[in-house]
Amino acid sequence: MLSLHLERQRPRIFDFGCGMGNLAPVAYHFVKDGGEYLGVDTDRVSIEACQRTYGKLRNVKFYRTSDQNACYAQGDAPISQDGRIDWPVGPISQDLVIAMSVFTHLQEPEAKKYMTKVWEVLSDGGLAVLSFHLIREHVSENPIYNFVHPLTAGWFTSNPACPELAVGLTRAALDDLLGGRFELLHRIEGSATGGKHPLLQDIFVLKKRSPTKAT
Repeated sequence: MLSLHLERQRPRIFDFGCGMGNLAPVAYHFVKDGGEYLGVDTDRVSIEACQRTYGKLRNVKFYRTSDQNACYAQGDAPISQDGRIDWPVGPISQDLVIAMSVFTHLQEPEAKKYMTKVWEVLSDGGLAVLSFHLIREHVSENPIYNFVHPLTAGWFTSNPACPELAVGLTRAALDDLLGGRFELLHRIEGSATGGKHPLLQDIFVLKKRSPTKAT
């Protein structure tokens, strides 16, 4: 997917929710001769594992953010300042933002905050590869993916005791989240909510629109 859509030479790649760093060796092939891959996660064990396994790759770095999530909160986590998103990158600085299985654990207010941040840090015409659970008329064999409990308009969870365990949204809610700030380049329908692809989540490849074109 990156080979198809990432056209910039020596790109700066920001992997939000990098987990154990599975995308690091993939991104390395795009940044080894310039640019940078930066993997960010809330989990200390994951970031330490990333640094051990991939920390010696050229132009590959990792950072533990102080941002927290209700289902992934950690007692030893650093405290963010003033509630700001803790990303060590500046505006218009990244050519690609990846967030796999991140927005599927965010309720609407947090999702909107992070989506605005994604748009802000992307360079003009930069790309975002993001995953969601789009709600369809489908009943999953796995109750985690049955989004029947409403949160806000168009947003649902399968677990009201801990909504962030899994969050789904309607296409109208997704369009509202994107806010006209991105052009859709490619979409994969996730199987968890009845899509045709074996991947569980819906994946969207988006291109940042310039401020004059965003609505």
